[in-house]
Amino acid sequence: MADEKMIQHARNIYEKTKAVFTAKELKFDPIDDKMVIKTGIRGDDFPIDVTVIVNPNAQAISMYSVLPFEVKEDKMAEMALAVCVANNGMIQGGFDYDVKEGRVLTKISNSFIETDLSEELIFVMFMRFAQLADEYNDRFFMLNKGLIDLEKFIELRQQ
Repeated sequence: MADEKMIQHARNIYEKTKAVFTAKELKFDPIDDKMVIKTGIRGDDFPIDVTVIVNPNAQAISMYSVLPFEVKEDKMAEMALAVCVANNGMIQGGFDYDVKEGRVLTKISNSFIETDLSEELIFVMFMRFAQLADEYNDRFFMLNKGLIDLEKFIELRQQ
């Protein structure tokens, strides 16, 4: 359980994040009592709904987005492998795959245990998240629809 110092530290990171989004003129909906921000960006292929959570217990900020489609039952194993391929060697950010829900999640997190995050770092984190989501959303979608196979997905990953 977060103590008062941890909660205040998280609140400072949350307020900085809102300040970054305001300064960059991003539209967002804050849920102040939960330290959650809902926003969205338009990628090249899909709109990307983004949830930002500042977690006082974990002392971490996380950004995530669920891809806007369910994985077809006959593509579940292939999608699981594709997520592994995409995550291989990923330094910052990555993907999760919920087999039960048939959903792929783009995510990025950063700890702020006993440290502070600058507004610049928060913005760089957001931009990396946006880049990652935009780069892979269409690849996962095409794999799910059968427009590409796993071999082509791997080929695209290596480009």
